[in-house]
Amino acid sequence: MTEDYKPIEFPGLEAAVIGVASQQNGPKFLVYSVEKIIEILERDMDHADALEFFEFNIRGLYAGPGTPFLLDPMDAAQAEETLAGEG
Repeated sequence: MTEDYKPIEFPGLEAAVIGVASQQNGPKFLVYSVEKIIEILERDMDHADALEFFEFNIRGLYAGPGTPFLLDPMDAAQAEETLAGEG
């Protein structure tokens, strides 16, 4: 991690921040709630447009090493199924 490292923030989505993630001796990352992001986007667009905007412009974004984490709440079984499907 360099001295100029700074976690990336999503302007206008501050209310969707639910925490900070880190690993030992590693950088810290902002963590955003996917559900809260969608709720915020739906203030200005319908649900379908909010989902499309989210998937393309937020989930699909890589802005460098400080790119935030996006949390999809799920139980352990759902998490295992999601991870197994990524092969």
